[in-house]
Amino acid sequence: MKPRVLRSSQLDANELDKELDNIFREQILDMFSFFKTSFKSKYEPEINTVLDLIVIGGSVLSTSTTYGLKLQNLVYKKSSNNDQHLYLPLSQLQKWLFIGFRIGFIWGWTRLQKYFISKGWSNESQSSWKFKVWRWIQRIEITYQSFNLINLLIFLHQGK
Repeated sequence: MKPRVLRSSQLDANELDKELDNIFREQILDMFSFFKTSFKSKYEPEINTVLDLIVIGGSVLSTSTTYGLKLQNLVYKKSSNNDQHLYLPLSQLQKWLFIGFRIGFIWGWTRLQKYFISKGWSNESQSSWKFKVWRWIQRIEITYQSFNLINLLIFLHQGK
């Protein structure tokens, strides 16, 4: 029989990860209160990326799990093609891809949004190409968030 992981454990692990991340991030960002205010706001995406690389990257590379998952005794694994009951550990490539997508995508998206906001693309005339790009970026974000919600609902229903 295939081992079954409770969905509530996986959701709890994600919440634990968020809380641990917030506690750590808050402590580190408090250090930057002694710098100019513009320094923290200018480099916040990079600071967050470095912190994520330390926390998420370090834990996933060494243990194939995040700290929240580890507290719930859960591990990222891939199922074998031959045997549905056999789970193999993630390869180094899979770990790096996970880290790259999870951290790199967030950094890139945050940087892109900061750039558009700083250049005032949302305040351009509606016929301007810059405003149209800004609107497409907003639509992409709404679509992404909608797919995230659908994915969560499917996960809650099927557990996969």
